[in-house]
This record gives sequence, C-alpha cells and structure tokens, in this order.
Amino acid sequence: MIHVIAMSIGASMFGVTIKTISFGLGRKLMRLGKVQLSMVPLGSFVKLADSSDQPLEQVEVGFGQQSLGARLIIPLLGPITTITLAYFILGSPAGNAFVSTFYQAFNGAVSPLSEAQLYLKQAQLAVDQEPLLIVCGLVLVKVSALNLIPFPGTTGFQLILTVITSDQTESHWQERLANWLLWPLLLFLGSWLVALVFYFIQ
Repeated sequence: MIHVIAMSIGASMFGVTIKTISFGLGRKLMRLGKVQLSMVPLGSFVKLADSSDQPLEQVEVGFGQQSLGARLIIPLLGPITTITLAYFILGSPAGNAFVSTFYQAFNGAVSPLSEAQLYLKQAQLAVDQEPLLIVCGLVLVKVSALNLIPFPGTTGFQLILTVITSDQTESHWQERLANWLLWPLLLFLGSWLVALVFYFIQ
C-alpha cells in the first residue's frame, strides 16, 4: 500500500492521469472513484494512462509522454519510500538488510534445501523474537529489494523497459523481454516454493 500510494503521488506530481489504484490483486471487491479493493491481499498496483495500452482521452496525460527522468522517478518512488520508512524503523541495519536480500534471494533459489532453509529459519526467529515494529521494518526493506529484481511485474522490470525503449508505445520490446524473463521467474518462484514446503515438512 505504501509503495502504490507513493507511486500515485509521484504520478500526480508529474501530471500523469491515474486510471486505477488497486489494493490487492485478482477480482475486484469494491471500488470508490479510482481506488479499488481486490480479493487477493498479496500485492497492489497503480495503473496509469498510457497510449500503449489504449488511445488517451483528450483530458488524459500519459506516462509515455513524460521525460526519461520522470518515467524513472515515478516507479522508483515506491521502493524509495518503503526503504526510507524501513530506515527510520531499523536505522543503519536497514542498508545491510537491503543489500543482503539480493544475495539471499538467488542463493536460496539455487540451494532450496540448504541455504534457503537457513534464511527461512532466520526469518522465523526474527518473527518470534523481535518486536512487531522491527519485523515490519524488515518486511519493508526485503520487499523493496525484491521489487527491484527485474522480473516481469516488478519495478526493476519497469525501469529496464524505460531505459531500453525511447517510447513507451514500443510494446513489442516489452512483450519480448517479459517472455524472456518469464522462465527465470518461474524457476525462481518454483525453487522457493520447494524450499518453503521442505521447511514446513521438517
């Protein structure tokens, strides 16, 4: 929610038309103006007006019409805000937790029955022993880092698209890159699923 709200504020600052702010994924449960609540509470998104999606109405300002800097800043505002909040909660250890997430994510995926088991045990100990506020700070920083890994649907993926395409209407690049990265994403998620199942069985 923090991530999506920050992106929405950034889009509004640059004058980009916001189509939908969704808290949750999947089937829509209710909608109030541009804000909707969806069935699955495992993620959120903000949909901006963009000519690559459908023709813009006369009063709309599209994301693809913005400068390169604006198209980089708007998606980055989400993780920047959550990392900043995590820093206020955790202090300087937030930086180490952020950097270590990338190594842990891929090292655990490569070794789901060994290294991943150690990371899951550390996570369980943190939940059991640390105050709730500290756990929230750790979740914020870990999710922020994971969202910067360039898999389809993440901020990292959006940033790559922004850099390699001079015009957001060039959707063929988006589709091609998403297809290339889909298999690594499935392998990554599948490996961590195996790790979780093995951890809970033990």
